[in-house]
Parts: sequence; structure tokens; C-alpha cells
Amino acid sequence: MRLLAFLRRELAPTPGRLRASLRIVVGALAAVVITVLLGEDSFPHGHWAITTIFTVSQADAGASLRKAMQRVVGTLVGGALGLLVVIAFADQAFFYMPVLGAVVGVGIFASMTTTAPYVMLLGSLTFVLVTFLPPGTPEHAAVGTALWRIVAIVVGVICGTGAQIFLWPDDPEAILREALAARLRSVARVLDALAAPAARAAGPPTAPLLTAGDLTAQLDLLGNAEALHPALRPRHTEQLALIVEIDRLLTAAVWLVDASRDWPISLDERLRRRFAALAGECSRLGDALAMGRPPSASALPTLDPAEGSAVAGLRPALEDMTLGLSRVRDALGFLDPARLPAESAIDSPARTPLLTPAFSLKNRDALVTAFKSALGIELAYILMFACQWGALSTAGVTAVIVSQNSLGATVQKSMLRFGGALLGGALGIATIVIAMPNIVTIGGLLLVAGVGFWLAAWITAGSARISYMGMQTGLAFAMCVTDPSGPTTDLTVGRDRVIGILIGVAVMLLVHATFWPIRARIAMWSPLGRAFRALAELARFAPEARAYGGQLQQAVRMRSAVYSELAAALRLSAESASELDAEEARPEREQLGRLAAQAKAVFLSLLALIRHRIAPDFPELPAPVQGAARAFDHGVGEVMDALADRLDGRPARALPSLAERLAAVDRLIRLEAGTPATGGGLGAVQTAERDHVAIAANLVREVELLREEVDSALTVRAAGGLHAGSPA
Repeated sequence: MRLLAFLRRELAPTPGRLRASLRIVVGALAAVVITVLLGEDSFPHGHWAITTIFTVSQADAGASLRKAMQRVVGTLVGGALGLLVVIAFADQAFFYMPVLGAVVGVGIFASMTTTAPYVMLLGSLTFVLVTFLPPGTPEHAAVGTALWRIVAIVVGVICGTGAQIFLWPDDPEAILREALAARLRSVARVLDALAAPAARAAGPPTAPLLTAGDLTAQLDLLGNAEALHPALRPRHTEQLALIVEIDRLLTAAVWLVDASRDWPISLDERLRRRFAALAGECSRLGDALAMGRPPSASALPTLDPAEGSAVAGLRPALEDMTLGLSRVRDALGFLDPARLPAESAIDSPARTPLLTPAFSLKNRDALVTAFKSALGIELAYILMFACQWGALSTAGVTAVIVSQNSLGATVQKSMLRFGGALLGGALGIATIVIAMPNIVTIGGLLLVAGVGFWLAAWITAGSARISYMGMQTGLAFAMCVTDPSGPTTDLTVGRDRVIGILIGVAVMLLVHATFWPIRARIAMWSPLGRAFRALAELARFAPEARAYGGQLQQAVRMRSAVYSELAAALRLSAESASELDAEEARPEREQLGRLAAQAKAVFLSLLALIRHRIAPDFPELPAPVQGAARAFDHGVGEVMDALADRLDGRPARALPSLAERLAAVDRLIRLEAGTPATGGGLGAVQTAERDHVAIAANLVREVELLREEVDSALTVRAAGGLHAGSPA
């Protein structure tokens, strides 16, 4: 029943799914026409072109273009390296097998530790396809395999990318704008509910959805949009700031919903007007984004000094939202072509090198995964020669594809690959038995192939939980039905592919379960600890950001590390759902999601503090205030390091009081302004310093909430029989 519910949910129609599947079908049929016209002798292995079409068919045209370029590069690199190995060692089995495993291991390691993971993975796959020679294969056949694969990839890229760009294209820039507009409307609904007495009397408003993966998805959309529209690249800073500031507004809205549970039902009229004004500004900016035009003039009044002070903690939230909306409005400059791009160092794209800090012999997890991949390839190669069965070359490719960095991920990928091969093979065999005897023209072949490709494309256009199965379905179907130069009745191809994949899956599951098994349920906590440490580095960097502008690129890389580590934690959490104790681990997955969301809230607050300090109009702080601010920032770093230690199973240590350190900053600012430390107003010159304290107060609040979530996470892990520091 759970399987049927899963399939019903994943195969249900969604907006844009029909267009996406039809684009894939058109590209695949175009490749079939080319294959049939040239003939199998002139263009062998046409299923590689079909595989490329399914691979480059992404959620939007920009992503398809990026994927196509990466696929070409990976194929060229892997094919060239495979040719060199075949030419040098094909007749020296003593060297050939170790080199085969070593190159695959290095490729898998590079796919986990570089900024071009897909290129490295595809290069490894291409290398295996070229070098995994069935018994009795002459050396020149490997050369032909490499060259034809490159040709097929180019054909697939042209057909697939062309269909994505010219047939009902989904523009990533428009998708991104609509997604951001929807988030602003969510914030507006919360604020409208807070402003309405009747709505507040009925209970707190519903918190907008705050998923930890949203920010990463929007950053991917931004990269896709810039790939499709190069003219957007000079506006990268503005759009990046827009994404982060809207995420920050949504986080503030979630906080308001939680805090409003303790507020009195009746709020004063001035505060209700403030909520309504903030909601109106969110709606104006959301409408501007949705329609792609500059926003109408702001009607948001200046925040009164006493506004919100009657409710504990509300004043900093109002200041934060007002500041965030102002920055969102400034970031919408990209909607006005006549306006020059804004400059913002902390939000500029980092020039990341190919090798990441994870590219190290100290990266045990990546080394273990690479070793398992190499061992799986060697075992599959030995089996192929022991059985003298060339069809087991598919087992070698499977060993590379399903080798993931956790047991849960390996099971998940194996199930999708085997399920897709089984479905595609069954469709192919059914087509051969029922339809092929009656097909005499290319039109009939295209009609039958179109039905099979449409089913595979519909699955591919689904969520990440099932899309890979669609690609495997299309590949298996293409091998059965469209690889020959015309109608066929050969059932061997479908049978051999399914058996080869099954054996490859069995080999890798055996290897992963036997040698240093890495459980996703345990491993998912490690990236969170690394994200906390990246936040600690970023916090300690904050006081130096203005004085040492040359180090800003390092801060940008820290920011990118936080994104990637949070995404890795959530990915491992999803993979743990495929492990045997998935139901038992459900509370841990839910707690990890809450912890990652709160870590992101801390991250956004920290970025807001850094942006404020490096803004052009931020005054130079007096020396005593600078010292107190540095102590506060280092205190944030100490807390984040201590929380990371707790997640990693190290002994708990005393945490500094961030509230006391911030109070010291506030006290010194007031003394510098010539006002009593216990109260009084600030002069206009001290407005920026006052805002600084308000933003820092929000950071303190978010860090305290994060500490509470860490305590809850440790309790949940202990209840589940796990503890921090359990071996992965």
C-alpha cells in the first residue's frame, strides 16, 4: 500500500510536467530518426544519444544547457583517458585490472571533492564504457567504442538541448522570480493576519513553509538563468542579495508567528498599522517580481523609535524586516535595465577553484567510497571473465553509478536503476513481441517508440525521488527497440541488461555492507557539524571584513561552505529513509530538518550583520566599540564551535554569554553618543550603530534557538539508540 501511495503521488500530474515530458519525447524521436537513417553499422549504440537526451532534459532550459556542456566535457575526458589505457595496457592483464580500478576510484573521489562533480562522474562512466571490454573484444573495438560514444553524446546534446531551448522552454529566470514572489506573498499573509484583530483572536497565523532546501534550489535557478541569459551575469550580486534577503524575511515571519502566541490579543493601533504597511510592501515587491517590472513607489513609513517596544523582542524584528524590505527593493534594480548593478562584496560570486577543501587524504568518507567503487569494478570485471559473458559489462557501469557515499544512498540508487531497467526492459520486450512484427515503416517505429519514451519521460519529469528511474526506463527501452536499424524481434538485449544491472547492484550492495559500511542515519549529522564550524569561521571573520577587503573572497567561500554542508545533511537525511531502520529513524530525520532550518536562520542573521558592517555608509567604530564588537563576534564563533563539538560527540563546554557581550557593545555605543547607558535616545550619527545592535540582537536570539535545537537533537539521538560520535 505504501508503494502504491508513493507511485500515485510521484506520477500525479504537476504544472509543467506535460511540457517537460513532450520535450524529451521530441528530442528522443529526433535521435531515433538519425539512428535509423544512418543505420546500425554507420551509427552503432544509438541508445547513448537517448541517454544524453534524458540526462540534459532538466527542469529548465538553463539547467539543460549547463548539463549538456558538462556532459560533453566529461565524455571527452573519460573517452580520451580510456583510449590511452586500452592502447597502453590492453594486452597486459597484470597492469590493466589495477589501472582500471585505480582510475575509477580517483574519478569517484574527485566527483565528491571538486566543484565539477558531474563532469568527474561522467568521465568515470565513459572510462568504464571504453575500458570494460567483454571477453574476446579486439583492441580496435575499444577505440571505436570511445569515438562512437563521443559522436552519440554530441547528437544527444544537440537533440535534447535544442528541444529544451526551442520547444515550450521553461525560463529559469521566470521560475526564480515567481518562486521569490510566492515567498513574499507568504510573508504578507502572515503580516496581514497579525494586523487583523479578528484573525489574531482566532489564534496565531500559520507559519509560512520554511524548508532548508529552498535557498539552495533558488541559487541553482540563479546559476541556470545566468547560463541561459548571459546578460544577467552583471546583475548576479543584486539577484543573490534578493534571494538571501527574502529568505531572511521569511525567517523573520516564522519568528513572528512563534512569538505572537505570547502576545496580548489586542495590539495597539500603531503596531497594527505597521504590520499592515509591511504586508503591503511585501505585496508590492512580490507583484513587481511576478510581472518582471520595477516596483511602484514605497508606501512604508519610517519606523518610529518607540514602535514595537511594548512587546518583548518585537522591536528588533520590525527593524530587521524594515531593513530587509529596503534591501529587497534595492536588489530589484535588475528589473530596470537602465539602472547600474549594485556592488556588494559579501554577496559576490566566489571564484571557487576546481579542488575543494574536501580534496584531501584526510577525507575518510570520500576515500572509503572511492575504494568501494574500485573494488566493485574489479569484482564485476572478474565475474564477466569468469562467466565468459559479455553482457556483464553492464554490471561494471552499474557498479560506478550506484556507488554512493552511504548505504542508504546506494540502496536508493540501486532500486531506481533496477526498477527503471526492469520497466524499460519489460516495455521493450512487450513492444518487440506485440508491435514489432507489424511495423514496416519508420513512421510506425516512431509511433511505438514515442509511447515508450513518453512513459519514461513522464517519470523523468517527476521529483528527484523518482526521476532517475525514468532515465533508466528510457535507456533500457531504447536499447531494445531503437538500437537496431529497423524493427527487431531480438529479446536478448532487454534480458541481458536487466540481469547485468541486477548483478552490478548485488556486487555493490555486498561491498558497501561488508567494507566500512557508512550509515546515512549516522553520517547525516557530520555535515551539520561542519556547517556550524563554517559559521564559526564566518562569525570570527566579521570584524575584519571592512578593514581587510581582500579577504572578502574567503568569507564568500565560507558562505558557500555553509550552503553545501546544510544541503549535504538534508540529502543524507533523505537517503536514510531507504535504510532498513528507516521508520525507527523518522524522529531523527524530523529533528535534523528543524535543526538545519534553525542553522540557516543563524546563517542569515550573521550575513545581515556582516552586510551592515561593510555597507558604504557604515561609520568607522571607535576603538573601544570595535574591541567589544570583536569580542562579541568571537563569542558567536566559540558558541558555534562548541555546538559542533556536541554534535560530534565531544564533551560539552561552557558557552560564553552572547547577551552580555552584546550589552557591552550597546553600553559603549551609548557612552560614545554621550547618553546614559541605561536609556535615552541616540543621535543621528549613532543610527547605524543602533541598527548594528538590533541586528546583532536578532543573531543572539537565533543562536539561542539553535542551542535549544541541538539539545533536542541530542535527546532524540539518544532515544533512538544513537549517540554523538557513533562510528559512521
